[in-house]
Amino acid sequence: MSGRHLSRRLVLAAALGVAPVVAQAQPVARVSTREAAAAARLINAYRASRRLGALRVDARLNAVAAEHARAMAGVDLLSHDIGEAYAVRMRRHGLPTASENLGWGYETVAEAVTAWRASPPHHANLVKAHVRMGLARAVAPGMRPYWVLVLAP
Repeated sequence: MSGRHLSRRLVLAAALGVAPVVAQAQPVARVSTREAAAAARLINAYRASRRLGALRVDARLNAVAAEHARAMAGVDLLSHDIGEAYAVRMRRHGLPTASENLGWGYETVAEAVTAWRASPPHHANLVKAHVRMGLARAVAPGMRPYWVLVLAP
């Protein structure tokens, strides 16, 4: 198809209120697991004050957290159930007893951990008998960060 015909179709589609498929693509989120060690220090200090064992950062759990952080940022929605139910997603990763804390809008890992400590259901996850953790943050252009903390035995 010539450029001239394509341009006419795009103009016609715009006039009819039909957006071309290309215009509907979601922005790609930048995902980072660099804050996982800092999160572990903050969470472990809190756990130690409650006489609980330390968590260790697990690369596999970082990857699980990164996958979900990217999914949330891709649709701009904070939810445990993006694309598939939380329990299904965790079983798919071989983590049927894992816990997950989500956060949105926190600019730093310290803000996210502080918010989780202040929220009773998130706090309960922080003090469970877990030994491994993974954390990721995803940011799509023009959006605030999405955080995912995965905790597992």
